[in-house]
Amino acid sequence: VNALHFLRAAEVQPGDRVLVIGAGGVIGAHGVQVARAMGAEVTGVDAGHKRAFVESMGATSFIDYRERSVGPEDGPFDVVFDMVPTHAIGGRLRLLAPGGRWVHGNPRLSTMLLSPLVSRLTSKRVIFRFADETRQMLRDLAAMVEAGEIRSIVDRVLPIDDVQEAHRLVDTEERTGAIVLAVSQ
Repeated sequence: VNALHFLRAAEVQPGDRVLVIGAGGVIGAHGVQVARAMGAEVTGVDAGHKRAFVESMGATSFIDYRERSVGPEDGPFDVVFDMVPTHAIGGRLRLLAPGGRWVHGNPRLSTMLLSPLVSRLTSKRVIFRFADETRQMLRDLAAMVEAGEIRSIVDRVLPIDDVQEAHRLVDTEERTGAIVLAVSQ
């Protein structure tokens, strides 16, 4: 629901070039799938060990942020979907095409404060909105699943007793997808 919400807020159109920062996380990976379902060409950014996973979600190109930063030579992008809370918008706006949209799914306070100013003073928009979860969005997601456009992403299922291991996998980004805790076997 979050990925669909943010990409709709960015008004992704068929043929748009979309950059997903944090593409190997749960919301980012769903963002890759949703953007592809909307007809976009997707570049994913994450740690190199998540390359195959991100590409399996539908990204046509991948950037390992540990090897290099995303630069203007990689774009321009019509939409940047950023799930990494440490990113400030500042100099990163150069990644956007004129009229481009930067949608931040996990914004810092500075991003929230600067977004109206950027949107007013440039041709680019910085968007952040808290996700609204409606029945219609769930119906739309169900239709995407039924059409084979998106799929659920479960890395592994652990017994509830392994809750510490589940947190470790999430905290260290060693997982690709959701960690499910089984309450009973």
